[in-house]
Amino acid sequence: MVDGEGAVLHANAHAAQILSDGVPLRSRNGLLQAQTPVVSKALLEAVAAAARADASLGSRGIGLPISIPGQPPAVAYVLPLSEGTARAVFRPACAAVFISTTISASPPQEDVLITLYDLTPAEARVVLQIGQGLSASQCATALGISENTLKTHLGRIFAKTDTARQADLVKLVSTIASPVMPRVPSTKSIEIQ
Repeated sequence: MVDGEGAVLHANAHAAQILSDGVPLRSRNGLLQAQTPVVSKALLEAVAAAARADASLGSRGIGLPISIPGQPPAVAYVLPLSEGTARAVFRPACAAVFISTTISASPPQEDVLITLYDLTPAEARVVLQIGQGLSASQCATALGISENTLKTHLGRIFAKTDTARQADLVKLVSTIASPVMPRVPSTKSIEIQ
């Protein structure tokens, strides 16, 4: 998680290692930086747009190429944190930055939803099933839960995601599905929180 100035507020173990190694991103004086000034500027501009809740960034965020010649391809995904979700929990965080390289997968779908909307893992699984177009009864069956439990989850999900219908959840999943949602086999997943 980063604040509006690009200060790293939290990094998981893999991200901390990347920042320590300095490839493809580093933390200098606590600020997130890329290996070149041009890429660093673009990264910080994307973070600033997330802080301003800039509509041009959208709810999906933006993917920025951050690798340099001679290194594996890498992309940083800057996802804005909206008020009332993870942003409220991790103040003054305004964005989650996910790093994807040829040796790492895109963040798992559930992790993205949990980070963006402060969902529980069970709620994230419900969103993903509904997002695939399953009906409530099909979703309950697929997850091995009762329809009453599903209704409880949906009530909480609607409140956390500021949605009101299952169709809204399908739309929500489709807006964040690319570029961070596809699952790719890998050895590592890296997230800067």
